[in-house]
This record gives sequence, C-alpha cells and structure tokens, in this order.
Amino acid sequence: MRAVLVLLMSLFLISCAGMSEQECTTMNWYKKGISDAKAGLPPSTYGAHKETCLRFGISFDKDAYIDGYESVKNK
Repeated sequence: MRAVLVLLMSLFLISCAGMSEQECTTMNWYKKGISDAKAGLPPSTYGAHKETCLRFGISFDKDAYIDGYESVKNK
C-alpha cells in the first residue's frame, strides 16, 4: 500500500512540475538529477522531463541527469 502511495505522489509531483521551453533550453541536467533525488522522486522521473522537452524540440541529457541522481543516492 505504501509503495502505491509513493508512486501516486511521485506521479502527481511530476505532473505538477511541468517545465517551460526556457527551462528545457537552459537546464543543467546533472543538477536537476540531484534535486529530483533529494526530493525523493524516482529515477524514472527523467522520462517526464524528456517528454516535456522533446515537445519543444529540445534534447535531454539522460546521462547527466542519471549521474546527478546517482551522486545523491550513492552517498
């Protein structure tokens, strides 16, 4: 039950945290991975960011995001 609640809360936070075109253009993906990890979001959160930025035709640096995310989780 707890896992379901965590998943639902994560999805809610992802849907509320839409990114603008400007944010996609200037985003430091390593730092975004760090902030998402510190917020307790699952690493799959990158998928929502990727989809948002791709809608603007802007690429997403998954490797930098995951590196940032893992830097918090591996401490």
